[in-house]
Amino acid sequence: MADAMSITYVMTQVKQILPLGDTDIYDDKMYILIGGAISKLRTEGVDIEAKDRDGNYFFTEDSYMSFDYCICIAYQVMKDMDFDVDMNFMTEQYITRIGTLRCYISMKQR
Repeated sequence: MADAMSITYVMTQVKQILPLGDTDIYDDKMYILIGGAISKLRTEGVDIEAKDRDGNYFFTEDSYMSFDYCICIAYQVMKDMDFDVDMNFMTEQYITRIGTLRCYISMKQR
C-alpha cells in the first residue's frame, strides 16, 4: 500500500507549477504556505490523508488525482505569495478542482 503524498513531494510539484525563477530561495516560506494550504484543503473536505474503504490513500505520489491536489495547493500558495496572475481564472480552476476532488473522495468512500 502506498503512503499519502509527503509535503516534500507536494512542494516539488508546486515549484514546477509556480512562475518562480530560483525556487530554492522560497523553500522555507513555501513549506509554511504549503502546510497552511494542506490544512485549508482539509477543512474544505479534501484531506491529503483521506482513505478509501480498503484503507488505501487517495492522494499518493503515483495517483492521477494527486495532480489536481497539487494544483489546488499551488493556487493557494499563489494567492498567499501575491503573484500577478489572472485570479478570476485561477479561482475558477480551483473551485472546479476542489469539486472534482470532493466528488472523487465521496464516491470512493461509499
